Amino acid sequence: MRTQEATTTVTAPVAEVERFLTDVEQWPRFLVGLDAATRVSHERWVFCVHDGNDRREATVAVRRDAAGHRFTWRSLDGPEYSGCLALTPVDGRHTRVHLELRWHPGTFLAALAEMVLPRGDRAARDLRELEGALTAR
Repeated sequence: MRTQEATTTVTAPVAEVERFLTDVEQWPRFLVGLDAATRVSHERWVFCVHDGNDRREATVAVRRDAAGHRFTWRSLDGPEYSGCLALTPVDGRHTRVHLELRWHPGTFLAALAEMVLPRGDRAARDLRELEGALTAR
């Protein structure tokens, strides 16, 4: 299983970042490997994820903790795909964003490739993409 964490500070108030993240269909704009997010019911989504040549769909529970400014998700079937986005207001114009990712390769070859050539910058890249998506709004 792969686990990564990264933290950055974005130039946007926490309310604006939270509004953006509430629209889970926007998550493929910044989460590397997430091709699509389709809502199927309350707090249930189908995520189309890819990791190299491994492409799959996973039913995912997405929860928002409004009081704690957190979004969590976890796959309900198949290999693990889970994470947490935690927001902390820095001041009226800046928000600290902490991202934790956990995923398990879906195939033996993907797991072997990760052992040989691990990618250690995925979470940091996701946060750079998030900052770009917030700026583009």
